Amino acid sequence: MNSYSFFFCQHLNSLNNVTGTTNLTQVTFRNLWGLSNYDFQVAAHNLAGLGAFTTAITEQTRNYTIPGPPTGAPENSTARTITINWISPVETGGCPIQGYYVDLETPSGIVSVYTTDTSYTFTDLDPSETYNYTVLAVTAFGNSTLYASSASTTGEHPLEIFCTPTHHTKCRWPSS
Repeated sequence: MNSYSFFFCQHLNSLNNVTGTTNLTQVTFRNLWGLSNYDFQVAAHNLAGLGAFTTAITEQTRNYTIPGPPTGAPENSTARTITINWISPVETGGCPIQGYYVDLETPSGIVSVYTTDTSYTFTDLDPSETYNYTVLAVTAFGNSTLYASSASTTGEHPLEIFCTPTHHTKCRWPSS
């Protein structure tokens, strides 16, 4: 076989058809109408000429939409870190979730990360601060709307030093 000819049209509408020739054993058709039926046929070319077209195969396209937003789950924090947790969208729009973009507003700007997990830990943050963040889900069709919230780091626990003055000084402090 040297090549293949294909015929493609919206089901029962041969006026808007696509024909072509390829050396590949697959063709991708883009920008199709959602929830529509399409007919596909293929024929092989070889040295003897064009063979017969296959019986038409009818396939229905999906109607993809953007996914719903992730939903929040409790955050965990320390004086210098915030772990943001979220739940994957229930409505994926027909495409699997590929990952998530997470943005955290800091005094020095927005920190953006991409992850395939449903949690992310931001480190080296300032203690006793509130940080705004957003999470959005990513699919092959498009990104979800944003889930937005805020989380706070805890305060640092200062060490108290107790000293007993004598002819030498003895100091002690609690373990951290």
